[in-house]
Amino acid sequence: MREVSQEGTALGRFYEHSKNDPEKIVQRSIDKTTGELKETSLSALIYQTTQIASNFKSVGLAPKDILLIHGSNRSEWVNLALGAQLARGIAGGVYLGTSADDVAYALELTKAKFFAVENEKQLYDLFGKNLERIPDNLQKIILMDKPEQKINNPRIITFEQLIVEGRAELSMSNRDFESLLRAVNPDDPSILFLTSGTTGKPKAALWSQKTLTTNVDNILEHWMKDGIPEDFTTLSFLPMNHIVETVMSFGFASTTGGLNFFSSGVSRLKDELAEVQPTAGLFVPRLWENMMMGVESQVSKAPAKKQKIFRWAHGVGKRYMAEKLTTGRASIKTALMYRLADKLVLQKVRHKLGLDHAHTLASGSAPLRKEVIEWFHGFGIEILEAYGQTEAGISLMTKRGEHSAGTVGESIPNVNVKISEDGELLIKAGSNVMLGYLNNLEATEKVIVDGWLHTGDLVELDKGGRIKIIGRNNDRIKLQDGIYYLPSPIEAELKKLDSVEDALVVGNGKEELTALIVLKSEIRERLIAEGKQDGDLLKDPEVLAAVQIQIKELNKRLKAEKIGGENGSFIKHIVLISRGFSEEKGELTKTLKYRRHIIEYNFRDIIR
Repeated sequence: MREVSQEGTALGRFYEHSKNDPEKIVQRSIDKTTGELKETSLSALIYQTTQIASNFKSVGLAPKDILLIHGSNRSEWVNLALGAQLARGIAGGVYLGTSADDVAYALELTKAKFFAVENEKQLYDLFGKNLERIPDNLQKIILMDKPEQKINNPRIITFEQLIVEGRAELSMSNRDFESLLRAVNPDDPSILFLTSGTTGKPKAALWSQKTLTTNVDNILEHWMKDGIPEDFTTLSFLPMNHIVETVMSFGFASTTGGLNFFSSGVSRLKDELAEVQPTAGLFVPRLWENMMMGVESQVSKAPAKKQKIFRWAHGVGKRYMAEKLTTGRASIKTALMYRLADKLVLQKVRHKLGLDHAHTLASGSAPLRKEVIEWFHGFGIEILEAYGQTEAGISLMTKRGEHSAGTVGESIPNVNVKISEDGELLIKAGSNVMLGYLNNLEATEKVIVDGWLHTGDLVELDKGGRIKIIGRNNDRIKLQDGIYYLPSPIEAELKKLDSVEDALVVGNGKEELTALIVLKSEIRERLIAEGKQDGDLLKDPEVLAAVQIQIKELNKRLKAEKIGGENGSFIKHIVLISRGFSEEKGELTKTLKYRRHIIEYNFRDIIR
């Protein structure tokens, strides 16, 4: 085991590791053009970063100038950002697939002088076939892939050219990594995140290098109390500009000196997880849920005898984990049964999921349903739940060896939190919290008040003193009678119903609550094949009767358990729809959060 590095920047941490083990491979990927394996050693990473920084400085990147990157998960993304940061600039990203209009907004918002894109197709899609939409303030656009034909524009340069010119600049100057690093102030703005924009246009949150390293050290102190394993391996697949991926690909990678494998994309993710077998992972709920549904789908198609063996083994695994989490150890009988179940079934499933070597796993970005956590318990997999946001990184996490499903635990080391009188979670503004929003003092002062970051999340404590997120302050629904309801807890209960794949509760200014319900895919596919549309689904007597019976039972529980409101809640109306909520239609953010006002508008004609 190694101790956590105390260097104050990701750059410095990579450099320290390079001095100890220069030829260690820290980046690996499959080249999307040639299909060949690409690897980067620590020494190559340091040299390439130095070349990039030298080029940026030579073409006019000044301290706090901004580089925005629009691309998939790849070493060039990370190394461009590190190079800009080594030149004392600020690096951030735009979600892959963002529209040309939204990219233009991001460039205007940030006043970025440098921009990187994946390839020439992206270049022309974003800026026009004659590149007539390139903003005047952009000094350089970097193409990560070599174009098929030369582009005659002095502001456009390939990644390969950037490296060659940077190497030439280095040979003619006295610059080296150490001299550039000495000029980097860990407290200066260095990383930029565009917020998800659930209620309006995104803002640009600024982190320093110290914000990143503080977050990483706090997480690792909580996560890995016995030190960092030598085989630390991660798979990079979340959007590169998501805070979770930044923590993984920049923070964890630099602090541990471990291997980061860049995914080829969603279509290859399942296979790559099995191939890479990461030892640590901080994933989003959608991935955990997809894993669970994938296994269950395969099991449902297996012969009855195999299904029976799987259910027995999975049940043993659940019992084994329940005993461990309740008493600290499983009984001898359960432990022996688990050993057999693991050999016959559980280890094989873990391997197929890519989790057979994983020793540290967590879920973040949104709540993970209790039943999903307990399903993974059946394979001996413990998933910690983490809470974080763009403005403060990861601040809360559950503990190993505890029954804490449905909560986000307690604050991690060196993070102070409190709950305001109206139930909002507040985080003490220290080096773990953002510096502020770029060029937006008014917005910054609205969220950081008297030294505390107002998260906008409403919380409550469970019996063990752990924090449970119950909804967003801005999402509260106010009915005509003046009573407020929180939609998120109601939606979580709706999603547990057999027929419901997704759900959204609406009702602002109305007399009663209405639930927009997305039916399970197999039900939707059957109805669509019969020619039914959104409004027609309500007329299907079989489906409607089944859902109404479930809603009736759910309403009893919402009242009895006081879910969604001070005295519980009651779903008066349901609207069944034939499609899921869509990112393309603006109903979901890039991080798959609801844009409630857009969903309500898009379905306004069928909402009661």
